[in-house]
Amino acid sequence: MTTKKHNENVSRDNANDEEAYDSPWDEDDSSESGEESNEEEDSFCITSLESDLSEKAKVTAFATTTCNCKFGEGEKPCSASLSLDELVESRSNCHELTSTELDLVILGAIQSSLNCNEVSVSRRSHKHCQQTRMAFYYHGKRICKKTFLFLHCLNKNRFCSLVKHYRKNGLSVRVNGNKKRLPSSAFSSETIEQVVKFILNTAEEQALLLPGRVPGFKRIDVRLLPSVLTKHSLWKTYCEISTSQGKNHVGYSKFCDLWSQLCPFVLIMRPATDLCWTCQKNNNLIQKTANLPEAEKVEAVRNQEQHL
Repeated sequence: MTTKKHNENVSRDNANDEEAYDSPWDEDDSSESGEESNEEEDSFCITSLESDLSEKAKVTAFATTTCNCKFGEGEKPCSASLSLDELVESRSNCHELTSTELDLVILGAIQSSLNCNEVSVSRRSHKHCQQTRMAFYYHGKRICKKTFLFLHCLNKNRFCSLVKHYRKNGLSVRVNGNKKRLPSSAFSSETIEQVVKFILNTAEEQALLLPGRVPGFKRIDVRLLPSVLTKHSLWKTYCEISTSQGKNHVGYSKFCDLWSQLCPFVLIMRPATDLCWTCQKNNNLIQKTANLPEAEKVEAVRNQEQHL
């Protein structure tokens, strides 16, 4: 008889200890422990009409309906102990944060409140934890999970994901799984090297190397291709060579992008910059004969034609 009473007291103490915490994954909360039930959660879900309400209206609706827990003073709802200004201020601050910054704020709260022990310790017994318990606080006030999520503009899925991330990786920033994954349209390094090699070989064969700085260009190591060439014609030549060798080739836009990124010192001269000194001298003379007699104009044009 004494042993039976002792077991009943131990089970009662364990139940009282567990009632003081919320589980991040708990959906069914008993009214005796002050935790939310599924019906109460469903009643607070945002409907399509409520999604159009302003932030002020959402806060007012939450303060009116309350969270229906018993964590407040005198077993009142914990949301009743928070003023409208506190609710608006907390949600406004969370809206101003980026997604990564808000994750760090929640991870900090999880780190300070989550019970990661595998064994539950009470005054009279030790037993294996079946669920993870977590206590929620706001400015030193004990609050329930519903109020905590509302204050930080969170939904349950995101909060549970953060809890799982913390248990696995600790206090660290979540990284998207596709961050280091290359897109399916990305070209291999070998294909890019072929493009660069083709451009450099073309510049080696046909580029004009002038001593010193070339007028009109900021770079000193610039290599000027003849103005008769175009990027489109060079791209066609590159495609023909790649096809004959059975290799992949890039498109025209990608060809131009790689040229600008990897070979910016190889440029095509403008039509008026690849003239010899005699051509430039004759052109200047033709321009200066605009107001001269017709005979001098004809002579200047004839000299240019003879040179060409």
